[in-house]
Amino acid sequence: MKNIILLTLLINSIQTYSQEYDSIAFNAEKFIEVEESAQFPGGLNGWTKYLKENLKYPREARRNNITGRVFLEFVVEEDGSVTNIKVLRSLGYGCDKEAIRLLSETPKWIPAKADNKPVKQKMLQVLLFRPH
Repeated sequence: MKNIILLTLLINSIQTYSQEYDSIAFNAEKFIEVEESAQFPGGLNGWTKYLKENLKYPREARRNNITGRVFLEFVVEEDGSVTNIKVLRSLGYGCDKEAIRLLSETPKWIPAKADNKPVKQKMLQVLLFRPH
């Protein structure tokens, strides 16, 4: 089951959060059903709280009045750890670095399950940066 990756899209901002789950995963040639998608501990409320308490608007972005989104890809491993964080769309001004830091420091997630076993899940994360 190690080569299974579930594709899921999570779209988040500091103030808002929406989540869309696909119930299929794929290994090299076929799609498989999954019972549960990976999620942050505490679900939507836990994720929103984590963002509010931990996301820091970078000084360089504040000085330049930068507002925008950083698009990231990462994997939730079978043990719930977050790995392979990549910036897909950059905002710059310290925002990319902050987005990577934020994801790399999350507590372990609840992993996705297929056939009642934990599986890897590839996820997309969109973080909104704007001055408050």
